[in-house]
Amino acid sequence: MDLDRVPLRIRLRLRHPDPRHYHRAAGTPGYLFAHDSRTLELARYFGIPHRVMRDVPADVDAARLYEEADYTALNDGHKARFEAITAFLAKHDLGHSFADGESAARFDQRVRETTFPPAVRPAAGTGPEELLARIDWLRDQNRTLRETVEAHRAQQLRERVRQAVGGPVRRMLGRRSSYVCSSSG
Repeated sequence: MDLDRVPLRIRLRLRHPDPRHYHRAAGTPGYLFAHDSRTLELARYFGIPHRVMRDVPADVDAARLYEEADYTALNDGHKARFEAITAFLAKHDLGHSFADGESAARFDQRVRETTFPPAVRPAAGTGPEELLARIDWLRDQNRTLRETVEAHRAQQLRERVRQAVGGPVRRMLGRRSSYVCSSSG
């Protein structure tokens, strides 16, 4: 196995008899090969069983990885990590679906009731009419984006800042700039 070409996340297709293992998606335990400092940091933070990519032997055995994997830190840390993220969201006045006991269920219900557009198929499996419609849509989006960029270029910086920045900040900046102007004159 050429490990230089192994994808970031390797999932082992092994069953674990204990249903308390929440590290699985559809019964699949995860084991991460950390290929850089970011993935290593995430693995350590979440307690995901992992190895640094350079330490993975060429003859790596999935069954052995499964045997050595310990999901205790991952499972035990869920509550603390959940509390940390919800505290962060509350501090910054950002809502989430677990704010009350029913909102996650309401969200799931809304998802079930939503009619989503059809999936985008690859160009190779698409007929000429659909491809032309896609190209037309892309041209329309490109035209709209170009017009927006040109409008921004034509607009004075001061006016763009006024539109982007809220009233209290504008007033604060206005006081600061008048102070700077009066103190320098």
